[in-house]
Amino acid sequence: MAETVFYLIFSINTILVLKYFLYSPGSLIRPSVIFFISHFLQLQVGLVFSPAKLTSLEIKIETVTLVLLFGPLLIVTISNLIFDRSYYYHKKRILFVRHFRSTNLDRGKHLTLDQFWYFFLSIYMIFCVLYLITVGWQNTGLYGLISMSADAGFMREAGMKSMSNPIISYGFTISIKFLAPALVIILVLKSCYGALTTSKLVILMLAIALPASIFGSRGASAMIILTGVYLFIYFLGFKGRLRFIPVVLVLVLSLPLILMFLKMQATSGQAEALPIVFLNLFDRIVYRSLTAELWQLSYVGDFGFFGISGIPKIATIFGIAPIDIFNTVGVYFRPSSPEISATTSFLTANYALFGVIGILVSLFQLLFLDFLSALTFKLKPVYAILLSGMLILPSFSLAFSAFETLFISRGVLIVMLLYIIIILLQTGRYGFDEERK
Repeated sequence: MAETVFYLIFSINTILVLKYFLYSPGSLIRPSVIFFISHFLQLQVGLVFSPAKLTSLEIKIETVTLVLLFGPLLIVTISNLIFDRSYYYHKKRILFVRHFRSTNLDRGKHLTLDQFWYFFLSIYMIFCVLYLITVGWQNTGLYGLISMSADAGFMREAGMKSMSNPIISYGFTISIKFLAPALVIILVLKSCYGALTTSKLVILMLAIALPASIFGSRGASAMIILTGVYLFIYFLGFKGRLRFIPVVLVLVLSLPLILMFLKMQATSGQAEALPIVFLNLFDRIVYRSLTAELWQLSYVGDFGFFGISGIPKIATIFGIAPIDIFNTVGVYFRPSSPEISATTSFLTANYALFGVIGILVSLFQLLFLDFLSALTFKLKPVYAILLSGMLILPSFSLAFSAFETLFISRGVLIVMLLYIIIILLQTGRYGFDEERK
């Protein structure tokens, strides 16, 4: 019976994902839907096709069904009831597309796309240069990969830790996790109203993603390009364009595949075949993330929930010894790696803290992002898509990171500040109210 419920909920989730892509593209911009799709593709699909992981850890299938399948379904269903209003997002999307095709978006009175572009690009390049100056090119993870050094992974970690200046450290992190995706979003917006050809868009997206690979990470560049591709799908729709799936996969995985190839060659001392490189990359994206999820569920099943102690900043306030839940669980299952961090989705992390209540906490956290996204839709079309687009990557990252990391490193706080600034420019004597009449 439990196994039947497992596959039934997975089937419902599969139908929902197909529905969003093929018949409800207007909802693709909503954070809860983005998380649902990301969680489904990265974790749920891998879970169904690797049942051996469940039996090896002896986890109750009811627990896995509740957290990894029913939890995301519950969140997106309630979000649909509150925010979707079916026609609202779809109608707004149609209006935006028509606006982009018939209007010069840079004709605004105050902040234009070009101003955002040059401002973000300047900060992005400044912090990339500061990172290179501080760490040194020969100490970066990318240099380690290019030079075929067996210590490429260590060089990446050592390079990040060597940045003692917190301004440079946080600035570089925000640059590659927020500013670079924001620049790609602006490129997509320009492309959608004809200011950029598709070939120029692809070249510029890769050019923006390349500096984010300086410290040797494969995932940073992939997430940057994925943000642009996802927004492109939101505008143009997915139905009837299934033949472009291979092209999309090649584009998103291009830089990560190259970096993975270099790393495997540096580690083994010989070139690996492309299928092996691809399988290794797939293992990192899907199966390692899934393993961390199952480790977490297995651990709390044996030892109980972490409670407030799993939130270090809050635990310290109450005088409770803080616990790094990702490191604790990772070391338990892999004692040979004392610095391991078995990160999970924010949903699984909340469940590990508070049990079923953690799923409700996750619901309210995602509803907050949905509310923020809905607020941006009250702005002028160009600002609405720009700011809501900036929430794409934070929403994707919830499938493999904690919620609190979104505000600083993923730029949610910056989106909130930009929203306030734009609202101030659009109201009162600074406003665009006359355009709404």
